Amino acid sequence: MIDTNNTISALRMLGLKMSSIAGNIANVASDNYKKTTAILSEGEAPGSVGIEINRDESPGHKVYEPHGGDLLERELSNVNIVEEFAKSMTTRNSFETNLTYLRTVDEMLGKVIDTIG
Repeated sequence: MIDTNNTISALRMLGLKMSSIAGNIANVASDNYKKTTAILSEGEAPGSVGIEINRDESPGHKVYEPHGGDLLERELSNVNIVEEFAKSMTTRNSFETNLTYLRTVDEMLGKVIDTIG
């Protein structure tokens, strides 16, 4: 019997990782925003995939803007857009690979059913 539960678990976690990346990209221009980092790991069930999402509290770049004779300090987000795009491409490729596996299993089972029937 073919078990696809692990692949489905991976797809769910990859979706959560992509949501983390999308949130970072959406907030790249938000002052004081702290990016999240999603790390995939082995899940509780054997062969399943888990995820740990952490907030990176490192400071963003500081900029100074003139305001009525004074300089106001602003802290930008700590998101590196290039890093986030690279993560999104890797995550997308992993998602597509797992999806291809499920499609292949579906085709194989369809052929088995056709053969039997």
